[in-house]
Amino acid sequence: MKREFLTGLKLEEETIEKIMIEHGKTVNSVKQKLDEKTEESKLLSEKVSTLEKQNKDTEKLLKDNEELKGKYETLQSTSKANLEAKDKEIKGIITKGLLKDSLAEMGAVYPELLIKNINLDDVIVQDNKILNNDLLKSLKDTYKDLFKDTKVTGNNTNQNNNQGNNEPGFKNPFAKESWNMTEQVKLYNTDRQLYDRLKNTK
Repeated sequence: MKREFLTGLKLEEETIEKIMIEHGKTVNSVKQKLDEKTEESKLLSEKVSTLEKQNKDTEKLLKDNEELKGKYETLQSTSKANLEAKDKEIKGIITKGLLKDSLAEMGAVYPELLIKNINLDDVIVQDNKILNNDLLKSLKDTYKDLFKDTKVTGNNTNQNNNQGNNEPGFKNPFAKESWNMTEQVKLYNTDRQLYDRLKNTK
């Protein structure tokens, strides 16, 4: 409100002064409230910005945690697979040793060669003993020529002496008296080193 407006109304100067003073108080009060609201709005805007930043930080943290969790689960899975593979390898070594001993006791001439025909997963081992010996018996029935007679007799002793360095019960498939192409192929596929040695010493 302007003083000229009040003067134009032909009010007394004292009255005009009082009106101007009250008007000034009203204006100042409104301005103060407006400033307070402006400050509140500014503070509120800052809080919103802070919350948005915190929200972004939280989302990033959650994302990082998910990635970390995924890496941990992958590492855990890989470690488990490696441990299982190592356990299987150790079990295989132990099983092969037990098979070799058992086959030797059964008179096997070349236990390592025969083991190649056995699926190690089918062998049942308990307390360092092979429980399903039927696998070995079946193997012996299939490859009789690779087993020697474990019963020592006088005739067998003479026969062994006549054979020199050849293992008893084993027939060289390259020898003239025991030529066998089927056994040659079988030997070629299972033990190339023995195949070459026998072929060159027939």
